[in-house]
Amino acid sequence: MVAEDNPVNQKLMIELLGKGGHRVTIAGDGREAIARWEADRFDIILMDIQMPGVDGFAATQQIRSLEKSRGVSHTPIYALSAAVLPEDRQRGLSAGVDGCLTKPLHREKLQDILSRLCRDPVPDALPASDYRAALAEADAEIIDIIGEAFLAQVPGDLVRLHDAADRSDWTQLAQLAHQLRGLVANFGAVRLEKQLAALEQQQGQRTQRKSTCLRLMKKPGRCAHRWSRI
Repeated sequence: MVAEDNPVNQKLMIELLGKGGHRVTIAGDGREAIARWEADRFDIILMDIQMPGVDGFAATQQIRSLEKSRGVSHTPIYALSAAVLPEDRQRGLSAGVDGCLTKPLHREKLQDILSRLCRDPVPDALPASDYRAALAEADAEIIDIIGEAFLAQVPGDLVRLHDAADRSDWTQLAQLAHQLRGLVANFGAVRLEKQLAALEQQQGQRTQRKSTCLRLMKKPGRCAHRWSRI
């Protein structure tokens, strides 16, 4: 989650984080950040310290208090500020932030923080795959039998995969990845099969699985599209 009241900075954070495969929830002020935290759980909160109404430090302090009273796990919170003065840093540590980032944001430092939240960071991009060539090597009889059914089923499977990631239902996500892996194997999509296997077996933090899931969303559809054109 990014707690930021400036629309331009909101767009910047969405773009920067989106390029890394991360899903971003925006809160326009500290009060909204608290409400969104209560309604969901986040891998990290990037909290602007100067926001109208409830500022970032007050919001952080409230979230830490709620974590303690409810016995829920610690959410990493990093303060964002154009200038982090020594007194601001001390106030942030007292409020419970895990660290401070200055604006303009240094992409490398942000990526370093995000990488530390994932034990096995996903690669920046999946290797290119030639599905047409892969299909040429697949069993034509099997493709003839299941091809139409695959085209009809895969859009719904992708929706369920995406929904499971949104709900942080990792058990269902692993089951769906397993099912899809078995299907795409029939079409010779070896790289996609390996990525689905990795998603099925990942035991890391939520950021890792969400990022992997997002990178896979279009792949089975591409495979189906290639088959439909042959």
